[in-house]
Amino acid sequence: LEFRRVLFRSPSISMRAATLIEWCRWARYERLVAREVDHVLSVTEQDKLLIEWLADIHRGSYLPRGVDIADPCPSYETREPQTLLFVGTFSHHPNEDAVRWLCEDILPLILGRYPKAVVSIVGSRPPEWLTALAARQPAIRR
Repeated sequence: LEFRRVLFRSPSISMRAATLIEWCRWARYERLVAREVDHVLSVTEQDKLLIEWLADIHRGSYLPRGVDIADPCPSYETREPQTLLFVGTFSHHPNEDAVRWLCEDILPLILGRYPKAVVSIVGSRPPEWLTALAARQPAIRR
């Protein structure tokens, strides 16, 4: 997914070609490694299915990530309306890709319908482009 977004956002044909070549190299590498190991553990069902398909193996599983919540979940009497929250560490590149997609593609659509909407972005190691964007865009809180 990350490679696909980078591929389609690249400003030049040469950058797109380089991204496509890099994706092919990673796919080949993952296929070779997956065939050599006893088991492949993925963080999403989609990743599990992709690597099993790429490597033609059936030795994969995925480990769902998440947070246990109290049962029952506490109710909140007040909240900020029209507020979104994104939480993720930015040393994990798919999180950076996701927040860029949120800020550049999704948030403008939301603001078109809900002009007072804001998104709070919480996470360690924010990229410079995000800090700069948050300084320019009042709908993005860091």
